[in-house]
Amino acid sequence: PMDKGMQTADGAEVHFGVNHLGHFCLVDLLTPKLKASAPSRVVVVSSSLMNAGKLDLDNFDLASGRQLSPEEQQKRSFVPAGYADSKLMNALFAKELGRRLGPSNVHVSCICPGWCYTELPRHVDFPWHRKLLMLPVT
Repeated sequence: PMDKGMQTADGAEVHFGVNHLGHFCLVDLLTPKLKASAPSRVVVVSSSLMNAGKLDLDNFDLASGRQLSPEEQQKRSFVPAGYADSKLMNALFAKELGRRLGPSNVHVSCICPGWCYTELPRHVDFPWHRKLLMLPVT
């Protein structure tokens, strides 16, 4: 999606908008209810791919995400930078939200669901044998 310049209806880079902004806004709207119904909890779903992410606000554009340096462009991995960055933002959001809401008896957890069968790699261009490795084994 980043290579294709995909954006949300509001003009945000699609990973940033869908994976982070949407959840951020929802939790912000729910915070008064979460506090009023304490003990309560928020579960933020991130990904271990956040380890490939980078939070670089000096090189971040709302419409296109983080601008990759020439070195980063050369060593492109199969993980889209926008996805990894958005998942890192999820984890940092959960940490800060927990710090802020902890005294209100609202518990915040951040989890990685592990390997799941999804359509996420449909926009990632890598060889069929790598896709085969991502199939669920049962």
